[in-house]
Amino acid sequence: MRRTTATVLTVLTTLGALAATMAPASAEVVTVEDGINDVQYFSGRDLGIRTDYVDISSTTVDHRANNIVMTVGILDVDKTTDFEVQGALKTGGRLYLARLQYAPGGSNVFLQDGDTGDELRCAVKGAVKEMASTVVLTVPRSCVGDPARVRFGSRTIDAGDGFTLIDDGRRGRVTSQETPIKVGRATVAQG
Repeated sequence: MRRTTATVLTVLTTLGALAATMAPASAEVVTVEDGINDVQYFSGRDLGIRTDYVDISSTTVDHRANNIVMTVGILDVDKTTDFEVQGALKTGGRLYLARLQYAPGGSNVFLQDGDTGDELRCAVKGAVKEMASTVVLTVPRSCVGDPARVRFGSRTIDAGDGFTLIDDGRRGRVTSQETPIKVGRATVAQG
């Protein structure tokens, strides 16, 4: 009887120790850094305006069970001016753009088919976090075909009066206002 009890206790202790060391299933998170002071300025003349509020510092994608959360770090988020953040998600052969158009009076957040430009019916969420200097876009996986893996990119834009500022989070230099968002080759797996 002692031997059976000791064996059972040893097995239970071993299983408990093994379970304690196993990490729970979690989403894959990938961060890509972007150089600073690489905002492109398009205008007929130099207006000498600041660009730090649209200067991307990093893009992080957290591919969770139900959502894909994209966090775009910006050098100095400024909630007193208008700007736009676009998060590109490539799933298989399709491109989706999660867009947050910010203005001091409120934000417009939506999902767009990156190939056709059509707005898609989807409950995309967006938040401008001034203290953290980030913009967070949350896209339900069901809105982009429940992908096992995604590729991503990001862009910020300020189309002001007589000028346009653009920064692409995966491209060092944007050569024109029509240059598409660069989507990287690395994929982020669902956790």
